[in-house]
Parts: sequence; C-alpha cells; structure tokens
Amino acid sequence: MTPNSFVHISIFVHLCEAFLGIKPYFELFCFPFHLKPQLGFYNLDVVGGAGLQLRQEKDKVYIPYKLSSTVINWKPKWLYIENQWETLPAVTLGPPTRRPEWNKKLVDNSQISELLDRIVRLRQKRITGEAVVFDWLKRRIQPLQARETFGFQYQGTTDPSRFSEEEISDREVFSRVQRLLKNVKDVLVVPDAFWSANAPKKV
Repeated sequence: MTPNSFVHISIFVHLCEAFLGIKPYFELFCFPFHLKPQLGFYNLDVVGGAGLQLRQEKDKVYIPYKLSSTVINWKPKWLYIENQWETLPAVTLGPPTRRPEWNKKLVDNSQISELLDRIVRLRQKRITGEAVVFDWLKRRIQPLQARETFGFQYQGTTDPSRFSEEEISDREVFSRVQRLLKNVKDVLVVPDAFWSANAPKKV
C-alpha cells in the first residue's frame, strides 16, 4: 500500500481507541474506506499497487483531514528487508491481485450505525484528523505497533506502550502533525480523550 494509506489506518485506530473508546473495528473501517488500484484498474504497481481512499460522499461524515502530498515520489526510496521472524508473512512477488471485495457494497447493522453516528458527533465537536494525530504523538505511542494497552487504557507517562519516557512539547507535536498532514495551520485543541483515568463507560 501507499504511505498515506498507513496514515489513514493509524488515524482510524487511534480514533477508535481514544475517541470512541473501543478496540479497532474492521467492519467499521470498511464503511468510510475502500481500496483503490494504483496505477490503474488493470495495471497495478508492484509496490504500492493499491491505496486506501475514502468512499464517495464519506468525506462528509468522517472526521476531516488532508493527507500530505510530499510523499508522491516515495517509490524510488522503497526497499525490501528480509524477514527475520517466521511469524511474518512471506513476500509475494509481483503486483497485488485485485479482488472484487475491495469495493463491495457493505451491509449496515445497528452497531455500525451507532458508531458512525458517534463519529458524526465527534466531527460536529470539531474533532479532526489533526486532533487525533496530535493526541497519539503527545502520548508517544505508535497506533500500528504491537502494544500492551489500547488507547482507552493508556496510563500516562508510565504506560508500557510508550516508545519514549521523555515528554514532548506541544510545539514539537504540532510541527510533526504539519509534516504528516496538509494545510495544518491552527493550534489544535484536543478534548478529553479516553485513557485509564477517563475510561469509556461499559455497555
């Protein structure tokens, strides 16, 4: 996949854990996103042959943000690293195989509808992708890394999932958000997200 696809996934994972108070939910992820073939429908790249994209009209209900365009020339810098662990999947030669389920019509259910409504309410409270990125950077965690705690279980500076015990300034966090996303101009105000001292209500 493309680098910006991993940004989409990271934002979704932290949105689920720290703002919805749930474990990342794949069926929910499939409602705003689908896979788009790269370069074209029948001519997929060997590297980055598919990228995640918001489904049509979903940009009006999902939290807003704009991905950086500075990664457009990332392919010449790409390299493969040998698998060092048997648990990693083997590298498959050639471009990805296009599958019909990439764009299949999804079936809604009451749980999905409730979560989508909650995302809409977060959007109305001006929660943006920038705010989500700011929150995970401030916590010094990586959403896609194997972690001991979920975002709603985060324990502050003593959390075992932090990759650094050192604190980071809001100014530095904001600078990193600007490098990751596009047109970030305002200082972000992140509301009280879920963590161990502000755990979501059990249902």
